[in-house]
Formats: sequence, C-alpha cells, structure tokens
Amino acid sequence: MSSPAMTWAARWSRLAVTLSVCAFCLVVPWTVAGANIVAGVVIASVVAYAVCGGRLDLRAPASPVGGLLAAYLIVSLLCASVGMDPMRSLGWLSRDLYKLWLFVLFSVALALEPAPEALLCLAVAFAGTAAGGLGQSACRLAAGQSWWSARAHALVHPVVFAEQMSVALLGACCFLLKPRPAWGRRAKAATIALAAVLAAALLASLARMPVAAVVAGLAAGGLLLPDRRRRVLFALPIALLAALAIGDVMGRLRTQPMEAELAAWNQAGGTLPQGSSLARLVFWDVAWRIGRDHPWTGVGGGNFRAAFHAYHSGPLAGKSDWGDPHNLYLQTFAERGLAGLAALLALGVFAGLRAFRRAKEDPTALNLWAFGTVTAFAVMNMTESAFNTETLWMLVLFVWTWAEAVHARASEPDRAAALGG
Repeated sequence: MSSPAMTWAARWSRLAVTLSVCAFCLVVPWTVAGANIVAGVVIASVVAYAVCGGRLDLRAPASPVGGLLAAYLIVSLLCASVGMDPMRSLGWLSRDLYKLWLFVLFSVALALEPAPEALLCLAVAFAGTAAGGLGQSACRLAAGQSWWSARAHALVHPVVFAEQMSVALLGACCFLLKPRPAWGRRAKAATIALAAVLAAALLASLARMPVAAVVAGLAAGGLLLPDRRRRVLFALPIALLAALAIGDVMGRLRTQPMEAELAAWNQAGGTLPQGSSLARLVFWDVAWRIGRDHPWTGVGGGNFRAAFHAYHSGPLAGKSDWGDPHNLYLQTFAERGLAGLAALLALGVFAGLRAFRRAKEDPTALNLWAFGTVTAFAVMNMTESAFNTETLWMLVLFVWTWAEAVHARASEPDRAAALGG
C-alpha cells in the first residue's frame, strides 16, 4: 500500500475511533451487551489505525491507576486460589480483568481521539434514559400502582438507574458551573433542561443514597472553585437537610413504611417482609462475620452467596439465597479479606487524588465532573456494590479516563501533535 493510501486509511480509521467512542456513550446507559459490542468496535478501530501506520500513545494506560487495577486483579486471583470455592471465584475474575482491559482501551483510544462529540452523545443518551424512566412511572401511576411499584428504572434496576442519573446530573451541574466558552444561551438552556429531567428521574427512582451521592459530588467539585466556595459552604448544610427530607419522603412512599417493617421484624423474631430495606442490616452483619472469620483473603470472589447460609438460616426478605451484601467495602472484606480491601481502597484513594489534582490544576467542567463522580461513586458503594455493576462502573471509568486524556493533551501539546492532534 502506498504512503498516500496509508494516510487515507489512517484518517478513516481514526474517524472510526471517534464514531465508536460516541456510539459507546449512546448505548452505555441502556444495555451492557450493547456497550460490550461497541467496545469491540473501539478495539477494532484502534487496531486498524495502528495497522494503517498511525501512532498510538501506549504510555497513556501506564499510570498508577492502571497499576492498581492490575494489583486488585492479582490480589483477587490470590484470594480466589485459597477461597472456599476456587472455581467459582476464578469465573468472577473475568469482571476484574475486564475493568483493567477497558481502562487500557479507553486510555489509548481517548489519548488518540478525545472525541468532544461524545459529550452530546452522553447528553442524548441520558435524556432518553431519564425520559423513559419518567414515562414508566407515569404510566404505572396512571394504572393505579403504588409509588414503590412505579419506580423509574428504564432498562435496569431502579437503584442502578438512580446511580446513572446521579452521575449524569453531576455532569450537567458541572457544565452549568463551568460552561464551555463557545456555549451560547441555547446550550445553557438545554443543559438546565437536561439537569431538571435528570433530577426528576432520580427522584422518581425512589433511591435515597444516590441523592446523597449527588450532594457529596457537587460539594467536592464546588469547593475547588474559589469564586463559588463560600456559596457551596453556605448551601451544603441546606442541601444535606434537603437530601435527608427527600430520603424520608422516599422511605414513606414504600409499600410498607420502615417503621412498620421494624415492628413486624420484632414481632416475628427476625423475619423480614419481601423487599425490606432492613435486610441490609442482616447482609452487613453476615458480611462482617464472614470477613472476621477469614480476615486475610476472605472466602474468594463470588462466594458470599455460598457462605451466606452458614451465617444466616432461613429466608430473608422473601429470598433464601443472597449473593450481594449491598455494601462494596464489606463485600470485599468478606470475599477478598484485608488484602482485597487494601487494594480496593488504594485504587479508590489514588483515583480520587488524581482527579482532585486535575480539577485543582485546571477546573474545567470535565475535570470537576470526574472528581465529583469519584466522590459520589465512593458514597454509592456504601449501600450497593456499584463497582460490580457493569452499566455503572463502565460509565464512571469512561468519565475518569476521558478527563485524564483531555487533561494530558492540554498539558502536553507536543505529545498531542506527535499523535496528529
């Protein structure tokens, strides 16, 4: 192939990288399978670009975050090999391996082509997801169903939907705080409308912790803006009180109020009704006792379900089998012990510190979004295992890596020029 033809092919394959990244943003809120398929297209377009003579920045994934993801995978492998059911745990390792692989892929692809068009694709995707969830709630309420049965969820679980909406709402708020210079009144008005729809969808999900996560994320990002720090400090107590009030209202919209659940639990000697939120207290107790009995390496990834019956007998909240304690930190302690918990916390702390430094050096909307998202993600995982939910961790990983790639380009123009940027 001649040199001009090689250049032509490289340009088209680079365009394919942009289009595939945009396609990933369009599908990730809706479907894991679709996101995986599009990730395969991203791989193919990056490989095609390299084959056609393009230069890839292979230094991008060689960061401490990539190293800590690899360390978490290695620790998980160690814990699996000495756990109660190594074969089951080895099957779960594919999830940790996929996180590392997608980090490498996003790092290389976004260093090559940051794809600013992906922002519009994410906005369209989340606007559609939020509208779909709100439409679900409206139809079910019109049909006479209870508020709890009419929770908004689109194509995912209501809690996952709420966590997606919280990440998207954080992004919309960050771009309102620090709009792009080229944005006019229409773009700002569209962003305000999007934020309103996302907030409505978040509330319609009746999930409480994602609301607290939004408050934490906005506080983290807002405190990095010197001109808005006083306002944030003034508004933070009000926001916390509002979040508590919203949580209380959501709790009272349940099929059975929590006070009634607690009374029924005491009368029945520990039996919880189906769907009870009090089941988390039992999950956390079980996870803590499993970790305490296997403190160093846990029982192995994915084995909480197998160990559950040894620590709790009988059905719980309408089920006899539970595989998730609804707390990532306790789940990691139970399944991977102190070794896995240390690896997880190191990953989270460094990712947060790196996002903090980026946002402090250059408080763009994308950098503030990444830092706020890491903060919110840490809060979410207190009542859910969001780190193990594909449609959520893929989104969080993408936002963090995207901010890293854009920041690197802004900091190293010569590096971007070498890649043809």
